Amino acid sequence: GDEGGDYGGRYDDDGAEGWNGGPRFESFGDVTRDKFEGTHYVVDAIGWDVFGFDPKKFCEVAEEGVANATKSALASSTRRRVLINVTMDCESLADHPGIGTGNWMWSIYCNHLAQYQIGGDVDLLMTCTDAEEHKDRLLLPWLSGYFPGLGSGGGGGTGEADGNSTQRRSYPWPRLQPPLGDVTLGSTCSDGDFSNDRLGLAAPHIRHEIRRLAVAVAGIPSPDHPAASWAEENLWSESGMKRRGWETYQLPTPGRDDIPLFPGLEFDDAAIHFRCGDMFSVNHPGFGFTKFPDYARHISTEVRTVGIVTNPTDPSGHNRAGAESKESTMGKCRAVGAAMAEYLRERFPNATVTIRNGANETVATAYARLVMANQTVVGFGSFGVFAAVGSFGTGYVRRPDFPKAPNHWAKQIEGLYDDVRMFDAPEMLFARQGRLMSNANMTNLLEWFRNGTFTLRR
Repeated sequence: GDEGGDYGGRYDDDGAEGWNGGPRFESFGDVTRDKFEGTHYVVDAIGWDVFGFDPKKFCEVAEEGVANATKSALASSTRRRVLINVTMDCESLADHPGIGTGNWMWSIYCNHLAQYQIGGDVDLLMTCTDAEEHKDRLLLPWLSGYFPGLGSGGGGGTGEADGNSTQRRSYPWPRLQPPLGDVTLGSTCSDGDFSNDRLGLAAPHIRHEIRRLAVAVAGIPSPDHPAASWAEENLWSESGMKRRGWETYQLPTPGRDDIPLFPGLEFDDAAIHFRCGDMFSVNHPGFGFTKFPDYARHISTEVRTVGIVTNPTDPSGHNRAGAESKESTMGKCRAVGAAMAEYLRERFPNATVTIRNGANETVATAYARLVMANQTVVGFGSFGVFAAVGSFGTGYVRRPDFPKAPNHWAKQIEGLYDDVRMFDAPEMLFARQGRLMSNANMTNLLEWFRNGTFTLRR
């Protein structure tokens, strides 16, 4: 990589010409901390320090770095860049009993927004120390890498482009513009507005990364699957490589002839993400269940296969630590999962319905199944929504319609893509209610799931 970077010209949306951002590298192996010494003010942090429930932590770290970099200008009077160097044990993060993969993904994308809003002179390096070891099991290694700021005019800062500051652009990912809508990033860090709508602006970046990991994990289902043309255009063509030429992922982008991590993985026409696990053990006011009919009404009547993607109920399966790995919880999930499969078989008698939660299933294979489906339906939760946004088919997301519901940010995506749709499901069951019912009367609980008109007293 170019140790000092090329800061000579404006950024060109079509590729590397005129690059005015941070140093660029051919592979992640070239991205070492010493390459930034002398040109950058380096802020070292472990994942927990930067990522968490409050993305403003990243804002504070980055803004402090910018202030310190300004005080220590280079001899040439050139503004010193900032490197936020984040090192993570991704297995520890993903297996944390209180914070799931969806929460970490939300934080990572919020931090990307913060990086660009603060300014084009902030570069981000995220490294999973165990990426290679867990690339077939976890998602976070696929989101890690080096992400340079876009340089003057590219970062979304608040100043004029006078050589010492950055100028706001209308969108932080110029190579991955959304096909619909006109969006402006705004002051993400200064007003702290991450969850309500701003994260929806990252949809093109999210979609690119989620599809990339799905292709790496499972390959291309068939030559006529939408993934084939997408990968050809965005991963393998010369123009596609130029469009993605600014970032350097820790795990390399899969090549056209590469063998996927799970060759021969079965896919379904329709995939439902049914969150169970921790749902029967928490009282969180933002968690809840969706009725079976509210999933099914978004599935084509001509569907041939339906997959229920849910947490493993085999004790040897890949579950997070905590309640969802306990037999008492897994037993309830077995009962509800079986009831859902029975309901879908009755609703779609010509389809094969399969519960995709075997002991060998991982978070990575779950995402591949959801992303490759023609119809992807997700209810409550921060995990499935990213797969719905990245789906090669049509993604259906339960509309967040109460203050503490997750995914308020996803509402904006409806205006950016016509293949991501929100659906209403007003008859809901909060996690606490579901837990109490499962302990008191499982028959009533299963009737609530199956029967669209079965209601509970509030």
